[in-house]
Amino acid sequence: MLDFDREQHRLLDLLYDAPGNAACWGNFLNELRLALKIDMANYVHFDDRTGIYPVTCTSGGPPGFLRDYQGYYASIDEWYLRARHSITGEYVDDGRALCPMDELKSTEFYNDFLRPNRWLHEAAIVLEMNSSAITALTMVRQERQREFSDQDLDILRAVAPHLRRASKLHHRFVDLQNYSQAQTWALDQIGCGIVLIARGGKILIANARAKNLCNGDGLSLTRKGLSASGGQQRDLDVLLGTSRTRRLDTPPAGPIAIRRNSGTELIVSAVSLPGSNELTVVFVHDPKRPAGLPGKLLAKLYRLTPAETALAVLIADGRSIPEAANLLGVSTGTARVQLKAVFNKTEVHSQSQLVKLVGGFSAKLTS
Repeated sequence: MLDFDREQHRLLDLLYDAPGNAACWGNFLNELRLALKIDMANYVHFDDRTGIYPVTCTSGGPPGFLRDYQGYYASIDEWYLRARHSITGEYVDDGRALCPMDELKSTEFYNDFLRPNRWLHEAAIVLEMNSSAITALTMVRQERQREFSDQDLDILRAVAPHLRRASKLHHRFVDLQNYSQAQTWALDQIGCGIVLIARGGKILIANARAKNLCNGDGLSLTRKGLSASGGQQRDLDVLLGTSRTRRLDTPPAGPIAIRRNSGTELIVSAVSLPGSNELTVVFVHDPKRPAGLPGKLLAKLYRLTPAETALAVLIADGRSIPEAANLLGVSTGTARVQLKAVFNKTEVHSQSQLVKLVGGFSAKLTS
């Protein structure tokens, strides 16, 4: 006999741990299977427009069933075919409400998919629904097991509103995670070091170039914030303080030069972002080692071949065509042919324009 309240509370505890964490959805499905003695549970998305029926999370089921279901049987799933014409987004019920047993057993879906796996009893919670797509939690029991009882369905109906809310939260968290990853990737493609600092000095973001440049020689990224060595901290503090009066529509504060042990300098400028909690963006540039578009990104953006990419990077670094050809081990004539292809793909007309395209981004940010 199920303890309704205990089972419901345990399921809800797991459910609200799940948004943004794929592993926790699996834990919830596993616990649901144990609580209701279900043979298999799946999150599945039916979309007639694409003809693709992904199962985003599953618990239980024999090896290979998922491949077979997604590859063909989802498209003839009798419960889904009937549901899309007869239910609303608030649906929580067992399969008998959609398709009587005698009718189900006459279908290809039952005889070729359910019956070989000994499945018969089904229940579902619809999470989202529109004119062409349904996202649902589906649960299946074997034929030898009992049908879904009223008590089983009461638990599912109690959990359903929370499940829909958790599902929406999960999608929002995943979107935010993807957005954050895209921002990080984009910042890492920039040839200038970029550090985002909160008003108290805490470093929120540092792109790959900043981490490379602020390596303790001149500048460092620490738990306390951005620091300068060799008695230069005061100059950096003044720059950061001045930047709070500079907005995005005004020139950055600075630049200042931070000396390095090697005798070279890092050029640093900064500007503040508007808002209640002011954020400062610091730009760090090494004029001796300009870094523009990375080769991999250059190749991807303009569909350059590996040979064309290598040549473009050398030309952007100030090499002449003969020098670049020698470094790449090709003839000057071959290098000229490859450079012409680079010009065509990047839509530039001279080596100076290519230098600006590939290497000019960081100079723009720090000028």
